[in-house]
Amino acid sequence: LLLYKAEEADLTLELTNIMADRTRATKKTSSLAHATQSARAVYTDKASSNSTYAQSTQYAADLKTVEDDYEVKLAEINSWEAELEQKQNNIETQIKELNIYEENCTSQLKSDIKVDFTYGGSGGSSS
Repeated sequence: LLLYKAEEADLTLELTNIMADRTRATKKTSSLAHATQSARAVYTDKASSNSTYAQSTQYAADLKTVEDDYEVKLAEINSWEAELEQKQNNIETQIKELNIYEENCTSQLKSDIKVDFTYGGSGGSSS
């Protein structure tokens, strides 16, 4: 029973770390969106002050580079989040299984105690 409890504690710690990583992934997504918006603004500001640049293929290429970079980094974060979610689901399943084992073990111990001990003082069972 103690081994189950120790394993459950280890899994709970791992689950806590995964949840913290998922929070970090969300923060990274937000930071990435902000950084992309800032990078886009640099080119947009340059285009608004320079009509030749605004009409050039360089402007479109610069914006495309910013968008492509955003998409690649976002895909990496999404992949990491999916991996974390899968790990979280696996650990939650393991914890549920451990809880079932613990309940069975506790139930068996209670049953064994009732069989081995009688409250009337007439002694133990024949086991």
